[in-house]
Amino acid sequence: MSKKTTLGRRLLAVAATGALAAGSFALITSPAHAEGNILGTDNPEAIEGSYIVTLKDGASTASAGSLSSTYDAEITAELPIINGFAAEMSEADAKRLAADSSVDFVEQDAIASVTSAGVQPNPPSWGLDRIDQVNLPLDNSYSYPNQGSGVTAYIFDSGMNLGHEEFTGRIAGSRDYISSGGNGADCNGHGTHVAGTVGGTRTGVAKNVDFFNIKVLDCEGNGPWSGTINGLQWVANNASGPSVVNMSLGGGFNQSVNNAVNNTVAAGVPVVVASGNSNANACNYSPASAQNALTVNNSTSSDARRFDSNFGSCTDLFAPGDRIYAPWIGGSNRYNTIGGTSMASPHVAGAAAMYLAENPSATPSQVYSAITSNASTGLVSNPGSGSPNRLLNIDFIGGSDPGDPEDEFSISLSPSSGTISAGESVTATLSSETTSGDAQEVTLSHSGAGSGVTVEFANDTLTTGNSTEVTFTASTNAPAGSHSITVTAAGSVERTAGYSLTVEGDSTPPECRGENSSSQTIHAGWIAASNIRLDCGSARGSVTVTVDVSHASKGELWYRLVGPNGASYDLKPFGSADRGTYTVNVGGKSGTYTLEVWNFSNRNGTLNGWSVAG
Repeated sequence: MSKKTTLGRRLLAVAATGALAAGSFALITSPAHAEGNILGTDNPEAIEGSYIVTLKDGASTASAGSLSSTYDAEITAELPIINGFAAEMSEADAKRLAADSSVDFVEQDAIASVTSAGVQPNPPSWGLDRIDQVNLPLDNSYSYPNQGSGVTAYIFDSGMNLGHEEFTGRIAGSRDYISSGGNGADCNGHGTHVAGTVGGTRTGVAKNVDFFNIKVLDCEGNGPWSGTINGLQWVANNASGPSVVNMSLGGGFNQSVNNAVNNTVAAGVPVVVASGNSNANACNYSPASAQNALTVNNSTSSDARRFDSNFGSCTDLFAPGDRIYAPWIGGSNRYNTIGGTSMASPHVAGAAAMYLAENPSATPSQVYSAITSNASTGLVSNPGSGSPNRLLNIDFIGGSDPGDPEDEFSISLSPSSGTISAGESVTATLSSETTSGDAQEVTLSHSGAGSGVTVEFANDTLTTGNSTEVTFTASTNAPAGSHSITVTAAGSVERTAGYSLTVEGDSTPPECRGENSSSQTIHAGWIAASNIRLDCGSARGSVTVTVDVSHASKGELWYRLVGPNGASYDLKPFGSADRGTYTVNVGGKSGTYTLEVWNFSNRNGTLNGWSVAG
């Protein structure tokens, strides 16, 4: 598998720079000490005087004591999972230690922090509804094959609300790497939310999974990498039975934590991680870039990559992560709605738990392969350069033995969307791949083509491993509109791929305009939302959005428009200036528009009114 962390938490590891003072120059000079390089010295989240040491293969962690004595270091944790240890020492001593013949590398410890962003009042969550079906619209139900019974989910996060109603009787234990002697209680909220999505009784994917609470982040959502590595060491040594790790955390690239993740997987425990919320290549972040992790990007309710989700060839699939409703801290029945790749990852961890409930002897690679090869393909818009266009789908989960694989395959369409006018055609290539067992002949069919649209296959059957051409045609009288078409390949199993076809109309769109002048308070840390409905007939194209907001620091606001088709458009990103007027191409203009004003400051503001014209 090719491999690979927000307005909330990131986990970073850095090393501090420094140099030994030279001895005085005279006829006889002081003996020079060899110096080595320290990794991660450019990380702004570095913890001064704290380092993670990885020893060479021939060296043993038993030698840590003698090394600490030689280099005046105080060992804070032994880390056999990376054949090393964490220690506090001066920068100069760390450089000397890095040059020791028994040391592979020294990396400065750094801060981990949460990866979520945004808060709003409690709407119902849509993530569960999305993962049990291929195409939109949602069907207002969540069908699951099992509840993850007998599987343990290890939640690496800010702790858990130990008394929440959704976890009753299922927290098998806690380990606290933040407070010595602590019970792992969550004082941030992030960890409780993540755990709830993995397996809450009401809001979770795997509704009867057991939890093991691994607290590695503090009340501010921060924690050192060394604590996370120590926790992974404990899981690798102590996990028994079918298990899965979720890590909704991340930061700059860190080889030490990547090694710890890879070694945990080698010990037999799948590790699911968030790709991160920097709108950047996940290969530059950890643990998103860990070779053996299952790395998850964030998709919205309109099947688009969320604006801040990381992407790239180090990631494996998308899952719902925008505006997810789940448990919170502050009481046994408290809930909150937040978003980020931190919310996408636990959907996949929950799916892994359900797969392991049916296939308890499955290896991590078998779990990963089952989830990625059965994901819906070609549905996510703007997935980002290098990202596999796969969206989590749990429909496949059953009781087959992964140790004896059946004939399996996957299909994909490229491109996965097209725009034509009435009387025109567009083609796409349907590719297939044999993912296990032998190649097989599959029969092709389609659904979802609306009035005036036809779909033709160059070949109605296909041997997996080959490709064929698919032609999408709009008749001369086809009405303007959008069509979500599903192509199905049926063999020993059925696999699907999605294609979005837009048929453009010829008529000149009528002018239309709507306004909402009702003012409302934009509370600090919350979202103000306001609706306008337009009736523009079949008109398509761009609309002009005018926003009137009063706030002492508009740079700390983010304006987002949700169009009639459910797609989200950034009008004013966080940190940018308020231009007042914005132009957006929304496709079909008729329908309901929602303006969201996200307030990331600690001061209230006012949405005075807004309008849409097209």
